[in-house]
Amino acid sequence: MLFESEKKANNFIKFNSEEILQESDHSPERSYFCIACNGWHVTSWQNFSGKSKTEKVLEFYQKEKEIHKSKKQNLATIKANTREAIHQKEKALKVLLEQCDLKYMNEYALANAFRLLSELELEQKTLFTEGEKKALAERLETIRQKLEKSRQ
Repeated sequence: MLFESEKKANNFIKFNSEEILQESDHSPERSYFCIACNGWHVTSWQNFSGKSKTEKVLEFYQKEKEIHKSKKQNLATIKANTREAIHQKEKALKVLLEQCDLKYMNEYALANAFRLLSELELEQKTLFTEGEKKALAERLETIRQKLEKSRQ
């Protein structure tokens, strides 16, 4: 049963406990506030130590919420680190392309450029939104075309 106030729940116990006891083996002993329905109930348990099911569910929910927040923060950190790594590799590739005349680039430098390009392509396939992947893929394709032209 749900009561609007503690006083109403206690009055119910006061005026109905004997009749309930005659009909069953137990009668309401105390009232308690239920955080699930924001109302008062009565129970035959004299003492209750521990948490209600509602409190346990809410506690579990809070823990899960904290875990989710932590995972989200970790993912944001990983994304930021990956973006920085991609940026550094793009800079290295750009410097490599600017310092060398593409027509005369030796095989080692060319292989290094393609290795950096492959790493960038692998890294851009994870952790990013579709828009970020598309933008990075376009930049990588431009670099790939420059490298391919230099090999001819």
